[in-house]
Amino acid sequence: MEAGLGVIVSMGLGLWADSHFGTSPLWLFVGLGVGVGSFALRITQVVRKTSGIAQHDRQPPPEQTSERDGPTE
Repeated sequence: MEAGLGVIVSMGLGLWADSHFGTSPLWLFVGLGVGVGSFALRITQVVRKTSGIAQHDRQPPPEQTSERDGPTE
């Protein structure tokens, strides 16, 4: 949700800047580019985080040795 909201807010700021400075559609496209860039960055972060969790789940647990096993001779 926050990734999509970033696109909308950036475009809204671009529309405001265009109406304020009379540069339509320059700042709309700049805002769109910034919004899409932030969207891609956020999606990349989420994918890396979730793939790290999934990768951690796939690894076998470390071997546990009990104290009574002792060293092998």
